[in-house]
Amino acid sequence: MKAQTVRQPWANMIALKIKRNETRDKRTGHRGPIAIQAGLKWDLDAFPEMETKGSPLETIVRTRLSGGPMYMGKIVALANLVDCVAAADCDRLGFLSGDERHYGDYTPGRFAYVLRDVVMLPDPVPCRGMPGMYDLPSDVEGEVIRQVVEVLAKRNVYSSRISDATNAATGLGLIREYEDAVRWHMEQKINAACAGPQVVFTQMEAERK
Repeated sequence: MKAQTVRQPWANMIALKIKRNETRDKRTGHRGPIAIQAGLKWDLDAFPEMETKGSPLETIVRTRLSGGPMYMGKIVALANLVDCVAAADCDRLGFLSGDERHYGDYTPGRFAYVLRDVVMLPDPVPCRGMPGMYDLPSDVEGEVIRQVVEVLAKRNVYSSRISDATNAATGLGLIREYEDAVRWHMEQKINAACAGPQVVFTQMEAERK
């Protein structure tokens, strides 16, 4: 599973589905699951707006982020990276709705990683960050997947008795949650992580064939 380090307060804002794009200076061809790792530093460039009373960012920090933990050095969420759009095209293509333009650097030459289907981890997982996009260690990946499955189960997206083959059809809810790019990834990883009988995704296999 790929991961991306994001400085605070942006990492928490992604986890809370407030910030829907992550802007970067490089294009990516990756699509599908991406873990959001909260870096060990704050984004100092965000401080002036955070301290401007009434600004979109100050309002979000005051009303949505204050009082909650601001994790650093941990995986805080799993997202589905569905597109990579040139910053100059984001407004025209409808990716800057609401206050989104205040939550990233959309200067020409940069790119927006469009994040959807975000699942915030109830217990963020310690993980060392790295420059650029990188692969999660297997133990961290396993814990992230375990927590995501639990969250989806509570939403009735996934069966809480995940090892019960008779409930395998509920896995179709996970397909809708994460789309095709996540379908096969989660199927393989969840089956490998489950104790006892593996889930038999009969409907998924039928679709694949």
